[in-house]
Amino acid sequence: MFQPRLFALSAPIALFGLALTLVAAAGCTRTVPELDQTRTDALRDAPYPALVPLGPLLATGAAEPDSAERLEREMAWRSARLKSRADRLRAAQPE
Repeated sequence: MFQPRLFALSAPIALFGLALTLVAAAGCTRTVPELDQTRTDALRDAPYPALVPLGPLLATGAAEPDSAERLEREMAWRSARLKSRADRLRAAQPE
């Protein structure tokens, strides 16, 4: 019984995929004149900004332990307030 070879077609497909990837990568390297014209000489020659450690920045913006509970209470209060307002508006509408 004849059994097809699976690897006979995989090499041409792999080469085609590699060629397609290389062509796509080459297309991405083209410069866009509209973007190059927006950079001034001062901006182009400016030094890179100083790198800072990420840990202290994340620690300053960390949520307080009870902030989730407080947010949940606030959202429940706002929901109740909106529901009561909707009930009042429904009751005020003439039928």
